[in-house]
Amino acid sequence: MASITNIVYYPAGMALFCLEGWLLSFILPFHAKQHAVELRSNRQVPLDGLRGLLALGVFFTHVLSYYYYHLSHKWDFPPCNWGAQLAVAPVCMFFYITGYLFWSKVRKGSMLSMGRFWLSRVARLMPVYLFACGVVFVYAASLSNLTLRVPAKVLVMQIASWMANAKFTDLNNVSDSHLWLVQAWTLRLEWIFYFSLPFLRWFGRRLQNTLLLFLLFAVISGVGQMAGQGATTNDFASFAVTYSHFFLHTFILGILVASLPLGRFSRFARGPLATIISLALIGAVLLIVPPRYGVLETCLLSLPFTCICLGNTWWGLLSSRSMRFLGRISYSFYLLHLVSFTIVMELARNYGLLAGIRPLAYWALSCGVGAMIVVVSAFSYQWLEYPFLHVGQMRNALTVAEQAHSHVPVSGLRTR
Repeated sequence: MASITNIVYYPAGMALFCLEGWLLSFILPFHAKQHAVELRSNRQVPLDGLRGLLALGVFFTHVLSYYYYHLSHKWDFPPCNWGAQLAVAPVCMFFYITGYLFWSKVRKGSMLSMGRFWLSRVARLMPVYLFACGVVFVYAASLSNLTLRVPAKVLVMQIASWMANAKFTDLNNVSDSHLWLVQAWTLRLEWIFYFSLPFLRWFGRRLQNTLLLFLLFAVISGVGQMAGQGATTNDFASFAVTYSHFFLHTFILGILVASLPLGRFSRFARGPLATIISLALIGAVLLIVPPRYGVLETCLLSLPFTCICLGNTWWGLLSSRSMRFLGRISYSFYLLHLVSFTIVMELARNYGLLAGIRPLAYWALSCGVGAMIVVVSAFSYQWLEYPFLHVGQMRNALTVAEQAHSHVPVSGLRTR
């Protein structure tokens, strides 16, 4: 029988999720309508499909991490390289996508005003995050039988810290509850990027300015690594060094792809040879490269990511109906999957279903739980994401239309 870390479980599980995504995109009326709308839009479809693959990759890592946590009560990366890289490489690529999409707006001059931009980001990201926090709070309350295990003031501070995504501690002294939303650390880096973006517009005006930004963060990261060796994990300087590292090794790739003149490369990037090379490089990252969020991952993933940005769909996979659906719900799935998985698996453990469970049965159970989380995420997108997609943009667009009707110049306004 195959071991728990046999890589064959990954493509088998992905096939099941793709089938589910394809079925749900027809069954759920809202998503069937969204698919029709997206077909008429100018969205970069391969990037949407890529998001679905990335979120599911993180899920597979957490499936393995939970298996070993069940045995040792220690949360860590799984002991196989591909299992760990299914979290590390997707997180890197999520940051590439963020850098690429928003720097493209900076380059085109289509950024919203500072206040509207920040408002749009809060409205886009916070509803699902707060809902995920709510699930965590309710689950922690149920495990503590609605009794206070810490002073009320301490519990209020813990809840506030969680809601602000400042620091995750064990809620109400419930053991290991800080792990239930552990993947949300990436949102902190996203928020710093969004906060800094309006101040970085000058660097987007010309390629030379963008290269200067790259050099600036390289210096900050290098100096920070040398000067911050003694900083504690909670120290502001340590976080600044961490952000500089991720900006230099992840966000900057998306920024460079958005800035460089790659048009002449697009024909090759969409071709079968580019697809083969891209998949080979991704395979090398999964199987060989140590999971470190470092320069080696970015060097090997730069070609696959660039080809996707230029329209490569991996022989249609990334533009398929199922991957569009999975990409659409990827943010909700990313935030909700771990706490949801933990709740169900802890329930199974309490009933003795995990005792001596075989690898195939564990993976079958995990994929079944994942399938339920996909359904929950589909409704989360419909109710907690979609209604807020254009907050901060509608009023700006109306202002542009009103001024155009009055023949008033609107050169300083940006609609997106």
